[in-house]
Parts: sequence; C-alpha cells; structure tokens
Amino acid sequence: MRRKELEFSADLDSFNINNGDFDCKQLNYEDLKTIKNLGCGAYGSVNLVKHTKSGKLFAVKRMTMALYKEGRDRSLMEIQVASDSRDCPFTVNFLGYLNLNGELWMFMESMDMSLNELKGNILNNTAEYFIPEEIIGNISFQITSGLYYLLNDLSILHRDVKPSNILIKNSGRVKICDFGISCKVKSDEFQSSYNVGTMSYMAPERLQSDSLSQKSDIWSLGITVLEFTTGKFPYRKWSNIFEALNDLCNQPTPALPPKKYSAEFNEYLNSTLNREADKRKDYINLLKMNFLVKNKEYKITEFLQIFIQTTQDGEDPNFL
Repeated sequence: MRRKELEFSADLDSFNINNGDFDCKQLNYEDLKTIKNLGCGAYGSVNLVKHTKSGKLFAVKRMTMALYKEGRDRSLMEIQVASDSRDCPFTVNFLGYLNLNGELWMFMESMDMSLNELKGNILNNTAEYFIPEEIIGNISFQITSGLYYLLNDLSILHRDVKPSNILIKNSGRVKICDFGISCKVKSDEFQSSYNVGTMSYMAPERLQSDSLSQKSDIWSLGITVLEFTTGKFPYRKWSNIFEALNDLCNQPTPALPPKKYSAEFNEYLNSTLNREADKRKDYINLLKMNFLVKNKEYKITEFLQIFIQTTQDGEDPNFL
C-alpha cells in the first residue's frame, strides 16, 4: 500500500501548487466531515467536505488506488489545468491533495451549484421558466472569458463544455470545472481523440472526426447558453451517434425563440452555433460583442440567491 501511495506523490508532487497559507497536508482525517455527495463519475466521487477546526469547505474528489491508476492521465490533466489556471477568476481552483486510507483526495474550492442544477431549481420554483437577458449575458461573459483564458494562456481546449461543468457561487462568480479530458492544442491527443466528451454538446465536426479547434468548444458553449436560456436541450435525446449526426445535419440550427430576445443576444448565440466551424466567431471576437460587453458588469447576485440553496447544516460555502 505504501508503494502505491508513493506513486501518487511521484505524480502529484511535480505540480507547482501555490495557494498562499493553505496546505492540504496539514489537515487531519479526523477533522474532515463529509457534508454531502456532489456527484459521482467513472473515476471517483465528489463530496462537499468541511474542515471542522477552521470551518472551511472543500469540494473533494476521492479516488481509490485502482481508479486512480485507470484514470491517471485524466486525473493528472485535471490537476494540471486547475493548478495552472489558479490565477484565472473563471476556473475552479485546485488546492492540493492527500493520501487518506488508501484513497487519493483532491481538494478543490467549493462552489454552490452547477448551471444545470440552477436551471432545475428555476424550473421547479417558477410557473414559467424565464431568465432575464442581462443575467444570461453576464454568465455567458464569464464562461466565454474562462474558455478564452484556457486557450490563450494555457493552449488548452476544454472538450467537455456543458451545463454540469459550469459552477456558480451565489456571490455571482461563475467558473469552469472538470478538465479531465482537456488537451493541449498541439499534443498527440489533440490530433487523435476527437470524440471524447459528452455527445449531446459536441460540435458537428467532432462527431464526424474532422478538425478540432476552439470553434468546437464554442459550439458547446452555444448549446449550453441556449439550454440555460430556454430551460430545455434544443434537440431530442440521442441514443447513438447516428441519431446525433442526422439531427445536426438535417434539422435547423438551434436558435432562440423568435421575437423574445434582443438582436444582440441573437447575434451572439448565432455566432456560436453555425454548422460550419470556420463561420463561428472565435473567443476574441465573441468577447467584443455588445451582448457580452454591456452585461459583463451586471450584478447577478440577487437573482442567484433566490434559486441557489444553502449548504446543509447551514454552512456558508463562500469561504474562499
């Protein structure tokens, strides 16, 4: 067991993780209380964990030795990107790791809710699903800015942009998470693995195994924003790639409901959702569009606090 724990350390100690006075390795297992489960995936579970002595909350991804070995490359990519992007206000921060009872615990900053969960709360608590355009514009600005940072500063494509990978604090901060299948723009993986990710949000060219670029993530961004705006996914539920390709190639390109939103919002969304990748705007030009520029300072806190539930036991997750 000790040899395998050292394998964790050999992998993870190579990262230059600088988080000021915070040091995960000073935490004791007895002082960590699991508040609730936040989700489960192929390579582990994510829990909200409280450090009882300080009151701090963390999102902790827990992986067994076997799962770590199986998903090693994805875990290392996730940690690498989260660590390298710690100066970006639009990506979730990696805080450190511990080897506890034969498991790898990866500590991330805690957030309140995913965009998908927020959509569900609005659906369940309003007679008619509607989100003010200014709210959508601010959230879209933060997501677009985060994706631009990943590409411009780190040469990273996310490859799995979707509502469940966009996290929100009730303070108004919106952050991108889950970098496990991200890739460097010029890496071998970038050249060969086009169809990893979530099929529902993949751009047409990814499903067809054509060229992969920032424009592929931009399509996923557009679908994410459209789904959050309308409260529903714009296509039927696909059971296989052939159904997806048929709809993407033969159905009208998704768009906002007519006459309900401004021309600026329509222009922004249409700039992300074009079947031809080279006709989609890039991040730089998206960030110059009026829809984002005029809403980037809009305060969304009051709206979010209506629908974002507080953490169990009355904990305040906004300690960071």
